[in-house]
Amino acid sequence: MRSSSSTGAITFSFIAALILSASIAFPQATVPDPATIAPVINPPNPQTNIVLSLADFTTDENGQPLSTYQRFKRALDACRQQNAEKLVIPTGTYIFDDPQILQANAHLGIYSLSDLIIDGQGSQFVFHFPKHGIDVEDTRRVIIRNLAIDTDLRLASLGVAHKVNGKTNIVFLNSYPVSAGTPFRIISPYDITNLKWKAIPGEIFDPQNVSMVSAQTFTSPDFSSLFEGEEVIVRHYVYEAQAVSIYGKTAADIACENITIYGFPGVGFSVQGQRGFRLSGCKIMQKAGRPISAAADGSHFVNTHGDILVEDCDFSGQGDDSLNITSLWLHVTQVVNSKTLVLSRGPYNDLLVQQGSQLKLAKASNLSELARLNVTAVSYNPTTGNFTVTVDQNLPANLAVGDLAIDLSQSNPRFLIRRNYFHNHRSNGMLIQSPNGVCRTTGWKIRLWTVSTYSQRLSSSTKGRGLKL
Repeated sequence: MRSSSSTGAITFSFIAALILSASIAFPQATVPDPATIAPVINPPNPQTNIVLSLADFTTDENGQPLSTYQRFKRALDACRQQNAEKLVIPTGTYIFDDPQILQANAHLGIYSLSDLIIDGQGSQFVFHFPKHGIDVEDTRRVIIRNLAIDTDLRLASLGVAHKVNGKTNIVFLNSYPVSAGTPFRIISPYDITNLKWKAIPGEIFDPQNVSMVSAQTFTSPDFSSLFEGEEVIVRHYVYEAQAVSIYGKTAADIACENITIYGFPGVGFSVQGQRGFRLSGCKIMQKAGRPISAAADGSHFVNTHGDILVEDCDFSGQGDDSLNITSLWLHVTQVVNSKTLVLSRGPYNDLLVQQGSQLKLAKASNLSELARLNVTAVSYNPTTGNFTVTVDQNLPANLAVGDLAIDLSQSNPRFLIRRNYFHNHRSNGMLIQSPNGVCRTTGWKIRLWTVSTYSQRLSSSTKGRGLKL
């Protein structure tokens, strides 16, 4: 189905928009003084001065050469065992194509580490599979710096729509060879000559009954809304994997410095961790001749405990928002007893409600608050996505199935966004749906686009606690 949301390039004072959103979303809210918003991202506090080099990990115990994947795994294991202060990566291009990666969570796993600097020294990592690139879990006070991330997967192809005998076809350019098994995820208007997204309405999501009718040519009933001669980009991936994924209840104080992402089959920087996250001097950009950089958001922070700093970054070419900071509402699906209820957002992850958090309950029709209660116990069913939650006080008598709940302790407070350039990409420059943060406009060049289906009003949206900006 083709979306029809309005579009436009809007440049404005972000502080003014922040004041407006605060007054609408939170009538008693006060606009924070930027001087009081000071995200705390704790630096590494090494216990040794040990510096390891990837150059020391080239062969196994029998003298046989190790794959790139195995080299990094052994080097990081050694960092963990020796409490190393720093891992130095000799400058070069590293191809991660070991089949063992298919059995792992990611091409490069940074697990159960602390107080470490990983310095790529300008190296490039090329990831081969639709799996996370760098996955950070159960890790604290780590800096990853000075490297580039790329994939050798083709993320998208370009083509032109044509009307033929009552059907609509997409004919791909010969420079993008396709086959009958080529996946069609999202089709968007595109400027082929300039390799840029078009800021006009109309997209087709997950088209059905797509068939190959001749070389480089496909048809589907869902293509009918395309215009004769319309230039399009067809994404083959959207959220399959993230270039840098920071995840888990114990991931905290993680910084990414001077990391460039040229392409990946999902989000550039995805953060669903505890607290304390910094992106400094990072870039997302298309390589010459490519139609897309990251397939989805440039950066996405969801349901963290806050302390977020994004500074001096330049994001472009990606398939969704440059910056998305959001906390998610869940639906009340069952009231079990006076202190227990079941919440769901469908299968997502187990981090959306946590024991010890403050839970806000609200009416779905207008987000009017019903109660704020403390979570004393929570269990998660990964199959259904249901959270069974017990609270410390009786649930309000007028709470009903279909009402909403949100974990206020994970609303991403204390965020500071400054000196960034978000441009030439699909969807929104910034999508801020969390309270208590500051976006500084000094030196900014901001272009906010709306080319997606996020056209709901706040009262009908379950994306988060604020307005789309």
